[in-house]
Amino acid sequence: MPKAYLHIGSPKTGTTGFQSFLPKHGQWLHEQGLFIPAVGATHHGAHHPLALALSGVLDRPNFHKIQSYFANELRLNGLPDFLISSETMCHYFSHQQSSKEITDFISELGYKVVTVLTLRDNALFLKSAYTQKTRTVKSYISLVEHLTDIFSKRPQYHFPEIQYLLTDQCECLSIPFNDAMKSKGTTSTILGMLGIQIPIQSEPRLNALTGTMQIYAVKWLFRYIQYHEMDISPTQQGILNPRLRDGLEAQFGKSEPYNPITQQSIDLIENAKDTKTCNVLAQRYWGCDWDEAFKDDAPLSTVSNDWMDRPSTRPPEQMLNQIHEATLDIWNAA
Repeated sequence: MPKAYLHIGSPKTGTTGFQSFLPKHGQWLHEQGLFIPAVGATHHGAHHPLALALSGVLDRPNFHKIQSYFANELRLNGLPDFLISSETMCHYFSHQQSSKEITDFISELGYKVVTVLTLRDNALFLKSAYTQKTRTVKSYISLVEHLTDIFSKRPQYHFPEIQYLLTDQCECLSIPFNDAMKSKGTTSTILGMLGIQIPIQSEPRLNALTGTMQIYAVKWLFRYIQYHEMDISPTQQGILNPRLRDGLEAQFGKSEPYNPITQQSIDLIENAKDTKTCNVLAQRYWGCDWDEAFKDDAPLSTVSNDWMDRPSTRPPEQMLNQIHEATLDIWNAA
């Protein structure tokens, strides 16, 4: 029976780099015995539209077409082993009905469903999600305020897919996204688990360490874009951060990165963590307790993040005007 590998995330575990690798090397992967469907994939390689269409969350004619085209694509290629990747499936798989819709559709095509999941420690997961929020959204909330808001609504916060994983709905390959895995790379790790060794240079990290100047520039630019009611395409978003980083560093030099995650933030996360459930999950898939899977990671006190708690990092007014001009030049060039 052919296998359908569903890379369901979780978010903030190198999913973007992995997904961008797939379409670029689709032919080579097919030769290795792993087909990457083109139906329902974005131009970046993520299968978000396909995942939404299969989930049954929305009942629209175009989603039924995606389902039909996807099934035909697999049949035309002889029902090969295939892999689709979308971290949005984490959310679908946290609900029994939507996860059943996905697995039933694929199973009825004659496939054995295998989910592929990378799990990150709570603190670094939340830190990375907060970083993305402050970098791309007009948010001036600090990490402590952000966490307090989350935990006031969800007192026992844990990964939404954990409850699903503790069922036996289908086979799951689960990997701890720790420093050892990050060093090897998400792409090499996942494909290695499927028996495919990469002789090709994997994608570089897309989200390089960001300094306070770049964060300020991106936040200011997004406010400017909204004020002038300008559109920004996914392609422009994708190239904006690296161009800003390189352009601003060339003009103003490197700015310091975010200051370390605060002890208050760490305490909030640890207090909210569902340790018992995390340990059950870790024992089931990794044969150890949760903290053991991440014991060799860098101390959280050295992790850069909570820059909003230090307003003194704001550049002086004269430099702000220069940053505004430089940012617009980079934006217009994009």
